[in-house]
Amino acid sequence: MSSRCSTRRRSRCMASVGFCPAGWNGARKTPNRNLLITSSFDGDQLTCVTHVTASDDPLQDGERGGPERVPELVRAGNVRCMRSFAEATTVVGTRDGVYSSTLDDEWSIGKNPHGGYMMALLTRAALTAAERPHPLAVSAHFLRSPDAGEVELRTEPVKRGRLFTTVHARLVQGGKVCIDATVTAGELTDAPHEWEATQQPPIKPLHECDDHRLPTEGGLLGNIDVRLDPHSTAFLRGETSEGEVRGWMELTDGTDFNPLSLIVAVDLLPPTILGLGHTGWCPTVELTYQLRALPAPGPVAGYTRCDALHPDGWFNEDAFVYDSRGRLVAQSRQLALSGNALEGR
Repeated sequence: MSSRCSTRRRSRCMASVGFCPAGWNGARKTPNRNLLITSSFDGDQLTCVTHVTASDDPLQDGERGGPERVPELVRAGNVRCMRSFAEATTVVGTRDGVYSSTLDDEWSIGKNPHGGYMMALLTRAALTAAERPHPLAVSAHFLRSPDAGEVELRTEPVKRGRLFTTVHARLVQGGKVCIDATVTAGELTDAPHEWEATQQPPIKPLHECDDHRLPTEGGLLGNIDVRLDPHSTAFLRGETSEGEVRGWMELTDGTDFNPLSLIVAVDLLPPTILGLGHTGWCPTVELTYQLRALPAPGPVAGYTRCDALHPDGWFNEDAFVYDSRGRLVAQSRQLALSGNALEGR
C-alpha cells in the first residue's frame, strides 16, 4: 500500500477527527470512528491528502515503523478538503460596501449553515467596511435559512465615531435577505476586567470531558471539538435536567478562538431545552453577541442557560464563554423556538 521515492513518500495514516467513544451512554451507540487518510509527505511535511475514508479501527498508541506510521494528529484545517475558519469566512469586495462569499457546507448542521458561522461571516464584512478590528457587539435577526453556496454581504456604515463605528449589514441570497444585523465595531486592549460580578462557574477539567465529545459526522462539528461536562449529558440518556449546559470548545484547525470565531462559540453548545424534554431543531430568531475581552490561547469553556420556556415554544438562551485564564471573553442572549413547537405548524 505504500511506495518510496527519493523526495516523496506516500503513506497511509489514521487520525482521530471528532472521535466519538463507543462507551458514551445514551449517545447514538456510535462505535469508535476514525478517519483513514492517505497522505503524501515531503520529509515530515504533509503536502496533500488524496483519500479519506471512515474506519472502525481504534487509533493505536505508539508509532509505526517505516512508511506505515501515525503522524501527529491531522486536524480539519490541515486536510485540504476542509477549510479553516479563516478560509470559510473569507469575503471579497465587489463594489462599494458590498462583498461576496460562499457559505461552506462543512460549517453546517445537517443541511443548514450554522447561525453563528453565518453571523461571523457577515460580521467580517462589516468590520472590513468599518475598518476596525473587533466586533464589540452584534445583533442579528435570522429571517430565513439560506443554502450552502454563494451569498452577497451588503454593508452600510451608519455612524463613524472616535471609539466605534456602527454598521448595518445584510446577508443576501437569491435576492432575499436572510440575516439582518447591526454591528458595533471598535478595538479592545488586552487587559483584565476592572470589575466582574462573578467568577467563572465550575466545570470539569478538559481531560475529564474526553468521553463526552459530541458525535461528529462531518459538518460543523468536524471543525470544532466540543466536549460536554458530564453533568450536562442527562439529555443524551433521555433524562431531564436543569436548563443549563457546560462544555469545552476548541477549533480543530489548530488556531485559537478570536473575537470573530467567538461568535460561533456562543451559539455552539446543544440547546438547553433538550434537558427539559424537548427535541428537534431549535432555530434562532434573534441573537445578540458581546465581546468582553480578547481571548487567551487555548480551549474556551462555554456555559448556556435558559431562564424561561413558553408553552408556545419560545425560549431564551444566555451564553457565557471563558478563556484559558478564566476570563469572561464573550456573552450572548438569543431568542429561539423549540423544535417541539415547530411540529405540526
